[in-house]
Amino acid sequence: MSLAGRVLVGRYKLDRHLADGGMGAIWTAQDLTHHMPVAVKLMSVEGAMRADLRARFEQEAKAVALLRHPHIVEVLDYGTDEDTPFIVMELLEGMDLLAATREHTSSWPLTEIAGLVIQVAQGLGAAHRAGLIHRDVKPANIFLARSDIHGEVVAKVIDFGIAKWSENKEILTAANVALGSPSYMSPEQIRGRQLDARCDAWALAVVAFALVTGDMPFVGRNGPDIAKQVVLGNRRKIAAPIENARALERFFTRAFATDPDQRYRSVEELAGEFIRAAGAPSSLRTAARAVAEARGDLPDAEPHEVSDDSTTNRLERPLPVKDPSSAQRVAFDLAEDLEQTEIDDRLNPSGAAAGRTRSSG
Repeated sequence: MSLAGRVLVGRYKLDRHLADGGMGAIWTAQDLTHHMPVAVKLMSVEGAMRADLRARFEQEAKAVALLRHPHIVEVLDYGTDEDTPFIVMELLEGMDLLAATREHTSSWPLTEIAGLVIQVAQGLGAAHRAGLIHRDVKPANIFLARSDIHGEVVAKVIDFGIAKWSENKEILTAANVALGSPSYMSPEQIRGRQLDARCDAWALAVVAFALVTGDMPFVGRNGPDIAKQVVLGNRRKIAAPIENARALERFFTRAFATDPDQRYRSVEELAGEFIRAAGAPSSLRTAARAVAEARGDLPDAEPHEVSDDSTTNRLERPLPVKDPSSAQRVAFDLAEDLEQTEIDDRLNPSGAAAGRTRSSG
């Protein structure tokens, strides 16, 4: 039965179903009190029956409601209606990075990738200063939202559904249990060990690597195999003709060090070093074009912008696709296909038992 027309707590009238997530669905709605459109994340009936998922859903609402940052989706309200938890958020116009790379963009100039990295890092940094670790940074959780400034877009971090507080705050997940998406998880996250903000920096580096090269840094047959490669440090390398290949390879060598103490200490430090390797950040023109195309704002006959040879992205071992310009969307698609795999392997090279890991799409 459709929920369209349902009014939550006498205030939020559900309008149109937008998407389904790990714990529920996203709807557009009208705030009848303030007469404005909003987005509502409505928990599924099945999820609402589980105490652990309800607690995690409530944690997301409370956590993000405390944050006010231009690169984090804003939570306006949360509550329960007829025993169904919900979160009210600002209604964003645009698309997530996964959809943009899958449907509308072929390659990003390095300076625009730098712009994206710094914006996401600023949002994550604000969360980290508030004591919150996202733990599931990936393209599907980076939203490219239209701004009011000349049709530009800004990156916003969304979906704090499996976020956790740092050590001095309440932790809702059990010890030795790791949640996240295998392709973007750090070695310590895969092993179910104590985490800090560096796991988000790792995931952001994975996103940057895929945008730069058109491939994922760690590849495997399935989720457990990818996780094994991460723990062993078996990463694909960057080489010419990728622009700034040497500087970028040095950057990713540190970003993907298996020992957290050898990595960048924060997302801000990581972003700063990426800018030094890639070049000064620019506005997200490629993302803006993708959003405009999705809205139909651009005529079909208008040609796509094509980067010059210096920004053509290739790997030392390129993906076997006929059209190399589609490599980025293929990389993200392959990663997304593996996110549903449940990991339960002994991934520690020393033979110690690794933590049980479940993916969360």
